[in-house]
Amino acid sequence: MKKSSSLHTSTVALILLSAASASPWQKAPIAVQGAVDGELEPLIEAVGRPRPRVIDGFSFWEGEIGGSPVVVSRTEVGMVNAAIATTLLVREYAPKAIINQGTAGAVDPALRVGDIVLSEATTPFGSFRTQPRKRGEGVDLAGWEILPRLLRVGEERVRFTRFEADATLLAAALETPYEGGRLIEGIVGSADEWNREIDKLLWAQKTYGIAAEDMESAAVHQVAQIYKIPFLAVRIISNSEHHAPEFRAELGADCARFALTLTRRLASR
Repeated sequence: MKKSSSLHTSTVALILLSAASASPWQKAPIAVQGAVDGELEPLIEAVGRPRPRVIDGFSFWEGEIGGSPVVVSRTEVGMVNAAIATTLLVREYAPKAIINQGTAGAVDPALRVGDIVLSEATTPFGSFRTQPRKRGEGVDLAGWEILPRLLRVGEERVRFTRFEADATLLAAALETPYEGGRLIEGIVGSADEWNREIDKLLWAQKTYGIAAEDMESAAVHQVAQIYKIPFLAVRIISNSEHHAPEFRAELGADCARFALTLTRRLASR
């Protein structure tokens, strides 16, 4: 009996010691994503001694910013990759917020290279149904009909043509300093497309109300919607067919630095 009591005491002490030295990953981290290395390097450097992980081919870096746990995620390019990477992120880390950031093309002619679009919402703008037209009758974008995403909420199928961003994250982003251009609140559209036809861009703006286009944000946001995780897209305009068609990949690092400043502000709250 005495031996058992001693064992019990030792076990309790071990549990308390383990809790005292517990990994910060017992707290929910802030997750920051980018599709390619150039959109991630300032973030990976900032976490300090990042702990890299590869899960089913997708890369994650665990660390801290401002004393708060953070996980940096490389989604790779495209809607399917982004959805898979985010599902793995949610299952492995259960983040308290997801910020998807990187470069985007201007859809709205009023946007300039270097501006950052902060998503009031995201929408998958490659989801539509065309009207019947016979061979030789051409293509009529005006007749294309938006197809919603149908998600299960309990047993009910709910239609989403867009996903609303988290109001708290959006407000924090709008208050974050940025000197490289303007901070614009708008809708980010996502599809496995890179559109260089100005008429197609103007159609997308009119039909979906989008300000900028990328290949990941709405797919990530759909996963966040399913798991009820606060989400914000932060997208820097790297090119505009209206004014400056050359893609400026180096602006991805500028967006990452803005996302880093935003993450520090969120971590301090």
